Amino acid sequence: MGSGDIGSNGSVHWKVTYDDNAISADHMDYDEMDHKTIGLDKGHPGKFRLTARFQSIEDAEQALGDIAKRFKNTPSKEIYLDVNVRPERPKPGPSHEWEIRIDW
Repeated sequence: MGSGDIGSNGSVHWKVTYDDNAISADHMDYDEMDHKTIGLDKGHPGKFRLTARFQSIEDAEQALGDIAKRFKNTPSKEIYLDVNVRPERPKPGPSHEWEIRIDW
């Protein structure tokens, strides 16, 4: 299983980490694993979990409202979430403060 963090700081930064082995890389094209085990160890079996970090509760509520409005106007099998880019800082990390996290 693994996780990835995506964030900003004057550019786009990312980190991918594999929990079940020693590999940690900026990019990997293919992860050899049984499809049924995706998310199992993290409490969301069969699902990717996306965590989006916002500057305020109001920003999060606005993003959720935008999703609902777009879906109501054009129902489909996909949604997208607009996440605010955080203000630039002297250095990019730490990754636990980045705007987007994906767990599998």
